[in-house]
Amino acid sequence: MEHVSAPVIRQHAYGARDIEADGDDTLLVARASSIVSVDVTNPYSPVVQDTLPTFDAAVDIDMEGDLVAVAAGHRVRLLDAGTPQDLVEIASYPACGKVMGVEIVGDRLFHITRLGIGETDISDPSSPVLTRFSWIVPSWHGGWEVVDVAPCLCELISGDEDSSWLAAPSAPLGGGLRSLDVYGSVAYLSAFRSLIAISLEDQASFSVIGDVSVDRRIEAIRYHAGDVYLNLAHDGTVIVDAREPSEMLLAGPHDVPFWVSGVAHGWSRAYRLAGGKVEVALP
Repeated sequence: MEHVSAPVIRQHAYGARDIEADGDDTLLVARASSIVSVDVTNPYSPVVQDTLPTFDAAVDIDMEGDLVAVAAGHRVRLLDAGTPQDLVEIASYPACGKVMGVEIVGDRLFHITRLGIGETDISDPSSPVLTRFSWIVPSWHGGWEVVDVAPCLCELISGDEDSSWLAAPSAPLGGGLRSLDVYGSVAYLSAFRSLIAISLEDQASFSVIGDVSVDRRIEAIRYHAGDVYLNLAHDGTVIVDAREPSEMLLAGPHDVPFWVSGVAHGWSRAYRLAGGKVEVALP
């Protein structure tokens, strides 16, 4: 692969937290307070096509088809990226706290806040419906457990974690959720030094089916082929064997930290967010 730095993307990637590729022509960059659409048809001369303000820091994005989900502040924002030159926000909704991650799975969208996980029906993206939300809290018996929250209370909580006692008195004992990935019927999320596996099969309630702990805070995660790759604080890395989510095992370090966090794939290209710039790998 030939790696080339893209200076225009470098300029507009300042403060970027995540990227998504739309084929080989468009790259979406989640910045401090906006989503930037960049034409990368000619990777040696990328051109900004549009910038859509998110008002709060956009920390994570996910894309399926023309639909883009953005974690920004205390709301999940849904964008139509069908015309990359004209990004349009079609809906947004309160997320029961500061949003840390989003994942689109068909007509469902999963998100995590610092305190919990939620599921939204996006079969009509212009009218998303939050169908369930649960705090993830430490269990008195060890491990983690869920505390269900009525979705209607998310409107009352208004994003202030200090007011979370309105929904669940034990919620302040939890917190620290940071990263999310979903594969099949299992969501993997990080909380401080723990990787937690959450079953998504029961449409009525989430349930914790497994967890494993490491020796420092987990910064980012990525699921691939039965393993979950972790980036840890202070440049640590760990691979977790998750072929049995109820019995996850530590399997040693990895050497692909940039792949775990900040990599997007087009049809024949890869994009890497690193050091305040986006690098393009060509075939």
